[in-house]
Amino acid sequence: MKYNTATKKKLYLGAGLLVASGIAVVAVLAVSGAFATPAPEHQNLFYHALKINGEYVPNGVFTTEWKNFYERHKRNARTLRLNQEERTDLFFEQVIDRMALQEYVYSRAGDAASDERVAAYIEENIGSLYTTREEFNQYLSAEALAGEEDLEREVKFYLARLAVLPDIAREKGITLTEAEIEQGKSGKMSRDALLMQKFLRSPEFVQWTAELRKNVTVEILSPAILAFRSFQDGNYNEAARLYREAYQRYGVDEFLEKARESDRLAK
Repeated sequence: MKYNTATKKKLYLGAGLLVASGIAVVAVLAVSGAFATPAPEHQNLFYHALKINGEYVPNGVFTTEWKNFYERHKRNARTLRLNQEERTDLFFEQVIDRMALQEYVYSRAGDAASDERVAAYIEENIGSLYTTREEFNQYLSAEALAGEEDLEREVKFYLARLAVLPDIAREKGITLTEAEIEQGKSGKMSRDALLMQKFLRSPEFVQWTAELRKNVTVEILSPAILAFRSFQDGNYNEAARLYREAYQRYGVDEFLEKARESDRLAK
């Protein structure tokens, strides 16, 4: 997608813009390691790990959703008490929720999330803020975006949600207080943007997205996720097989250790 750079401050986009650190964020979701520290050996853990309606979920979606997951749970004592496999499984469910929502809003947003609207939004709200490629790279890295395509995808998702979710929120009885409206004015947020934000944080949204999931076909392809779920279900022979498959695919020693543990429990 091409952008008009005739504004006072230019948006530097091009082949050399890709940020190498973007995909590495997904590495946090490994079986071992700190909650917020990337582990390079796990960078491919979610490559072709999930299909929604027959389409692979891009690595960039996992990366962006991990940032959202971390921000949401970094002070959640219950989440922090989970081991890495449990957190990974919880995160995986968040990605499925995001994709179910994406399918829904894309089918209803119409021209509100067109390529032209996406380009205009980036030009007006993002591109004009950065004068150098280095500054823009830093922005992308901070947002866990690997480059131009990831940025366009996330802006499209935002615009589609903004076009669809406020009406759903109103149907669910979500309203804004005067204080929230005034706070939004100071932050230059529209009422629809405020209402969407409030809806996204509500119990009504959780219930609604649970219904959305029934309308998509989910195919879990990650042997690591499938192994963990088999282990949790007490299907230790299947867990051992899948953990070995995960070890062969990713080369992560913890998976081989879990395969051996599964073998012991299966006897």
